[in-house]
Amino acid sequence: PADESRALIGDELANALANDSFLQTDHPKIVAKAGEIVGNESGVWKKAMLLYEWVHASVKKNIVPSLPTSLDVLNTMEGDCNEHTMLYTALARASGVPTRMAIGLV
Repeated sequence: PADESRALIGDELANALANDSFLQTDHPKIVAKAGEIVGNESGVWKKAMLLYEWVHASVKKNIVPSLPTSLDVLNTMEGDCNEHTMLYTALARASGVPTRMAIGLV
């Protein structure tokens, strides 16, 4: 098994910070909300926790049968685990926190 404690480099880091049509990490609303949540915090772990706590407390837990984008979730502020994941990932990446998504059914 790979050592998960190692730092991301090169393409791995670029992928973990990437923007795409579902994440919209460079959309002004996503960038503004991320900045509002993390403020002047510079620590990656602290930013990650601030974002996690905000998403968990702010997004209404509701089953939504859809394939959301992060901007959709920011606008509706409701959803299930997929919506939470999309919004968290976009906000984290917009804040410079590298993330990988894990979405699926158990």
